Amino acid sequence: AGCGLLLRGPYGSGKSSLAAIILREVAANGFNPYWLEAFELSSGWRKQDKRYFDSRKAHLLVVDDLGMEDDRKAGNDSFPRLLIRQALRFRLEREMATIITTNLTLEDLESVHGDKFIALLNRHMTYLSVEGKDWSEEVGGE
Repeated sequence: AGCGLLLRGPYGSGKSSLAAIILREVAANGFNPYWLEAFELSSGWRKQDKRYFDSRKAHLLVVDDLGMEDDRKAGNDSFPRLLIRQALRFRLEREMATIITTNLTLEDLESVHGDKFIALLNRHMTYLSVEGKDWSEEVGGE
């Protein structure tokens, strides 16, 4: 594995919270992290968008909820999916620190992004399964 961490597990298991803790620690140590919600890609994210460039130059990029970037019926060649694969390929091939969270299994990610993308993740990411009870109801209830 290389420069990335893929946090996979069910909704509410704490994946995003773990990624946020790491991101805050990186920022506290003077580095430039960047948080990107995958669903933002459905809202008109384009290459000229500042977020695209910020994601490429950040010391750490966190992509939250990979696989939720657009309608699954659109297929794995939809523009948002092509763009996220391009941004992640840029970072991972340059050994730039990247964290991805997802509710999807690797098989589901492959059906969304294709086998070449999974091969890229296999080369550059360490997989961590986050299991446990759904914390979202307790946190949301406060």
